[in-house]
Amino acid sequence: MKKINFLYAFLSVLLLTFVFTSCTEDKVPPTVSLLSGTDFLTSDGTIEPAANFKVQVKAIKGDVNMKTLTVFENGTKLALERIVDGLNANPALLSGTDAEAFTKAITIKGQNAGTSDYLFVVEDENLLKDTVEISLRISTSFNVNVANLKVYNADAPAGYFGSVDLQKGAAVASENNPDGDVQDFGVVDDLTDGTWQKKIAPENGTEMVLPLATADFDKIVDLETLIEAYNAGTKVTEAGVTVGKLFLFKSPSAVSGKFDYFILKTLEVNETPPKNQGGDNLDNYIFYLKGKKY
Repeated sequence: MKKINFLYAFLSVLLLTFVFTSCTEDKVPPTVSLLSGTDFLTSDGTIEPAANFKVQVKAIKGDVNMKTLTVFENGTKLALERIVDGLNANPALLSGTDAEAFTKAITIKGQNAGTSDYLFVVEDENLLKDTVEISLRISTSFNVNVANLKVYNADAPAGYFGSVDLQKGAAVASENNPDGDVQDFGVVDDLTDGTWQKKIAPENGTEMVLPLATADFDKIVDLETLIEAYNAGTKVTEAGVTVGKLFLFKSPSAVSGKFDYFILKTLEVNETPPKNQGGDNLDNYIFYLKGKKY
């Protein structure tokens, strides 16, 4: 009799386990996906450092209403201040019609460097989840490239600019200009000696480095190789300019707490007679500028 009772109990447990498992497996979870559209990302890609990107998240409930939408970056909940638009909390609580189905356009401020995985997780009242993920890599290719940048003697007549705005890749006015990152020294003395000094110096928080003699302008092709060359060089506060000479710069970014990096190659040094010798004082350099700005 005891054996029969034991067998009955064993079969009962198996049956209950089967019923419970079947019920659990029959529960339908929510579904989440990324929709395509103008400016919306749906797959892995490349973005600029700290650039905003947009996704359009679509979710539909399963058996029960959805409860939350959470955004993760590299396995950690994304800080709310990085969510520029589309959500006012992370995780975002879903209610009303959103608990049944929603399509949300979300704008996120991307990372500054490297590659990051962004995971969008929807969870329902049964604690069932669905996820969708994209991986975004920061572009390290140069986004400043100016082949013939003409920069004048800083003491040249008005309108002939003697400083360089590295981020804009343009010559700018020299006198007390917050946009001037690299400035020419001008002449020795306007009144008595109009000899052009042919020297430059970094300005407004920019740092200048002279690279190793082995540095090759053509082989410095992205941010990694530029930073490597910069770190291997010698920091200086001023330097003479000659044809073929290279200069490396680290300049505070206008849009983030990072630094932008640039390399300047001297293509020409064009000297004219000084004013006291009847010249026009339009001495100038021709540079090739390239670099990476945020």
